[in-house]
Amino acid sequence: MPLSHRHVEVFRAVMTAGSVTGAAELLFTSQPTISREVARMESLLGYPLFDRGPGRVRPTSRALALFEEVQRVYQGLDQVIARAQALGRAETERLEVLTLPALAQALLPAASARWLQRHPQASLSLTPQESPLLEEWMSAQRFDVGLSESAGDWRDAAGGAHGERRGGNRSGSGDAGDDRGTEGSGDGRGTGGSGRSRGAAGSGGGSASQSAPGTTSEILAELDEVAVLPAHHPLAARPVLEPRDFEGQAFVSLAAADPYRRQFDAIFSEANVERRMQIETHSAMAVCALVQQGLGIALVNPLTAWACASQATEAGTPSPASGRHSAGAALTGAAGLVVRRFSIPVPFRIQVLRPLHRPRQALADDFIAAVREVLDEVASSSEPSETAT
Repeated sequence: MPLSHRHVEVFRAVMTAGSVTGAAELLFTSQPTISREVARMESLLGYPLFDRGPGRVRPTSRALALFEEVQRVYQGLDQVIARAQALGRAETERLEVLTLPALAQALLPAASARWLQRHPQASLSLTPQESPLLEEWMSAQRFDVGLSESAGDWRDAAGGAHGERRGGNRSGSGDAGDDRGTEGSGDGRGTGGSGRSRGAAGSGGGSASQSAPGTTSEILAELDEVAVLPAHHPLAARPVLEPRDFEGQAFVSLAAADPYRRQFDAIFSEANVERRMQIETHSAMAVCALVQQGLGIALVNPLTAWACASQATEAGTPSPASGRHSAGAALTGAAGLVVRRFSIPVPFRIQVLRPLHRPRQALADDFIAAVREVLDEVASSSEPSETAT
């Protein structure tokens, strides 16, 4: 007779109860029956599961290892049961969202808070994943919503940008002469910013973009890449940085295969600007953290830049009682972080992916609406004031 589910159930009961008698009570059977089932299981396996003594059983090392696996399986079954029951209750609807890690850290916390306020009984799963796996998983219909980004071409953007700067959006509400965020302040907003292209941030239906197989896609917003600097850096006094400002500067770069890295390299090459390329990393969040440690300056997407700048301000705030900086400053650096506009617009496009063959949820529509709202507020808060010079 092969090993059966009944054997596993009896084994789990003995391990859980700690005795044969207790296992019999859990399974509403007799002690001799439990003993026979355990002995039969040991015979089938060819090794003992328990060391037996007067009035007790003690699990062997093999039994302990087996019990870990059994527990994982049963926990999975519990989740299946809970999910099956929840599907019968409309108030416990669940939304599965797949997103780039950068958006999970910089954009979705605020959007999720708004969505959950409107759907307090629903549940939300946010899964970070990089491309191209993100597109592959969306093509496999595994998620209700996917949030990704696509790099525009700086040459196309620059053609219509000089003179008007594609709206000239900035990350602060002050005018161009406002020095907030310069040396010692740690204010991440300052006067730096990102241009929003052609009203692309969520004032209605977005434009279509190239979709992964089995999905539809839509551009939610188009912003510009921005410069990030330590707050005490001499260039932080400038509201807009040009390629020539980077000459000889230590530069924290994205990885060589990154599409934005390739565009930045092309821009500086055409301008005959030589940077000191000391550090590179795959993550925009890591770029900002390295800049905050004073290791150089960089160009990154505006959402990550603003999120990191805000966190840097909070981490560097002295304690009212002691006048000392918070513990976060020890990890993130006390230099502060400021965001500045880059004179060459490099488009950063945020797009939403929807699966074609997965049932469409109203919850997904509401979530995308919440993302649009946050993007609109980010874009509007980065507009220059009417009195900007």
